[in-house]
Amino acid sequence: LDGSSVSIFGNDSDTGVFLTNDQIDIKSDGDADKLVLDNDGMTVIANSVDVAQFGPITRLGDSTNEHISMSSAGFFIKDGTTQLGKFVPKGIIIGDTTDTHISASTTSVNIVADGAVSASFGTTTTIGPVSGRHIRITGSVFEIKSDATTTVLSASANGLEMQGTVRAS
Repeated sequence: LDGSSVSIFGNDSDTGVFLTNDQIDIKSDGDADKLVLDNDGMTVIANSVDVAQFGPITRLGDSTNEHISMSSAGFFIKDGTTQLGKFVPKGIIIGDTTDTHISASTTSVNIVADGAVSASFGTTTTIGPVSGRHIRITGSVFEIKSDATTTVLSASANGLEMQGTVRAS
């Protein structure tokens, strides 16, 4: 006990409860296993690894490996700094957002492969990358396209339209 702190020791000087005017440390194995309460929240250290933090951003798990994080911005699943899941009021993303993933919002569900949309389900549905061969479906038309702008088959209330050669055997 001194003018700026209070210490209650356990088995040795590295274990116990240590209080200062802005922090409380509860240590069972020095700094290797401890609980820290301060103005930012609470941090849990186990076997010298920061395994949890509770505050404006709450994290469970080692932030350099697999962990979850939640705040007013949403709920996130991460592997180190790579975001593998995102849950926010306007939608979700499951998978690595820089590569292959699924995203869903209030207006559509998208399947992304290697960074490009390979299917989208919403008011307009597309199957296949829209830069190449794909199918496009809306409330009024069904189209088979050979690229982003060329329609080779179109079916709508106006009838059936085709471009190119028709072969039957």
